[in-house]
Amino acid sequence: MRSFSTTALVAAGLSFSNPAMSAQDITLKSQDGSINVEGTLISSEDGVITIRTAVGDMRVPANKVACSGAGCPQPVTSAADVIVRGSDTIGDELMPLLVEGYANVMQSSVAARQTYDDNMTNLMVKDDFGAGDQLMTVAVQAAGSSVGLRALLADETHIAMSSRAARRSEVVALLDQGRGDLLDLDQEYIIAVDSILTIVSPKNQIDALSVDQISGLFSGRYTNWSEIGGADIPVTVYSRPETSGTRSVFEGQIFAASGEAMSPNVVVLPSSGEISDRVAVEPGAIGYVGFAQKREAKSVDLIATCGIRMIATAFSAKTEEYPLQRRLRLFTDSGRLPDHARGLVDFAISSDADGLIQKAGFIDLSVDTAEGALDSTRLMAAAGEANDALALKMLREMMLELNGATRLSTTFRFKTGSTELDNKSLRDFDRLVEHLQLPENQGKEVLLVGYTDSDGAFSSNAELSRARAKAVRRALVGHNGPDALSSIRLAAAGYGELSPVGCNDDFKGRERNRRVEVWIR
Repeated sequence: MRSFSTTALVAAGLSFSNPAMSAQDITLKSQDGSINVEGTLISSEDGVITIRTAVGDMRVPANKVACSGAGCPQPVTSAADVIVRGSDTIGDELMPLLVEGYANVMQSSVAARQTYDDNMTNLMVKDDFGAGDQLMTVAVQAAGSSVGLRALLADETHIAMSSRAARRSEVVALLDQGRGDLLDLDQEYIIAVDSILTIVSPKNQIDALSVDQISGLFSGRYTNWSEIGGADIPVTVYSRPETSGTRSVFEGQIFAASGEAMSPNVVVLPSSGEISDRVAVEPGAIGYVGFAQKREAKSVDLIATCGIRMIATAFSAKTEEYPLQRRLRLFTDSGRLPDHARGLVDFAISSDADGLIQKAGFIDLSVDTAEGALDSTRLMAAAGEANDALALKMLREMMLELNGATRLSTTFRFKTGSTELDNKSLRDFDRLVEHLQLPENQGKEVLLVGYTDSDGAFSSNAELSRARAKAVRRALVGHNGPDALSSIRLAAAGYGELSPVGCNDDFKGRERNRRVEVWIR
């Protein structure tokens, strides 16, 4: 077991301090924010806080409230069994749910939940089916992706939560410490996907914005909605802090083409939920949040630089075709994790966690289907790429091949600048095989369809797309052995650049176009 700093251990403690502490003013707030109690701390023991208020003394279960104020009970310096730090997108609700799910798998339950001022939530898990003894303690700090990765580099957490990819500097720093590679399959765990929505008030008449318009609004180039066809209302921009992984992904996508930056005049709020609540009631407001945090605000469609209009749906998130897209990740170092930390990570990437991911409002990695996925928008985009005889011939072949087939959400992608499948795709094999082994899929044909970006000659791209599809077919057959899919006919095809889901005039669009889709009939 690694040795954490004193600060980390204090933050990770589970019990409240000695009840003999001096009386000081505190505020207790329920987890849903509906109740506030102010008063003077009398004592804290056995999971109950006693507070003297204007209407008398009250006893409040410590696991039902968050305490603020200098007089709040402080955690003792005993270490938690598992420390998880990082993204509040993951840590606010999803990670505590995953802890509860993991506890349930072990026939246990979260017996106490305590929240502190530093966004630390401590969960005590007790054995329900044994003697009721404490099984483990888990400390979850929801304070931003960068905070989690810094804690991992400082050896002050077992697991880092992140709503963005690890930066090169972070990868290099861990490598230099001899603690492994954050890009390795055994250290990067994708637990869910999410689309980042641009949101406005429901009173705002605008339903779609181009990337350039969004860039102009958030950079301050546009200060009134009338400048882009809206009402004569000043623009108020809400953003997350610079440590936020949500902000990092949003800025990387929106400002890439314009070279602009977030305006210094934006209103920074600590959570996506607060942004949604503000935007929903302010006619001139705009912000960005994850798919799960839209609440009563209105999301706008995104018009890409090449004119493709994209709508954020659960299916487009799973296929990773929506441009403002992110993966929710857990990172570890290469050292041996404590048993419960390893168990929590393994549970988080399993299908057993899918329901909890959905409950938290995120998009799980289960295989979904979309009837008629070769829609008119895609066909128009494909027709626009078919500018010679070979392309027209292949377009006809593609339409005939996919007509009547159903697309699965599993979409295989590759590491940047490589023909090697990325970590998510490697893990997707397990879920795809499990789906194809369902009784209703026996005897069907599965078609692996490769696509490329538009760089290079059409004939070369067509050949490359077929090669990638065949490579995925070989990997799929070899993943569980030839008998695992013996009742399924697997075929591979490639249609080059014929069906773009992103713009080929920017790097991220080309990256989305390089893929292998899965169809079934």
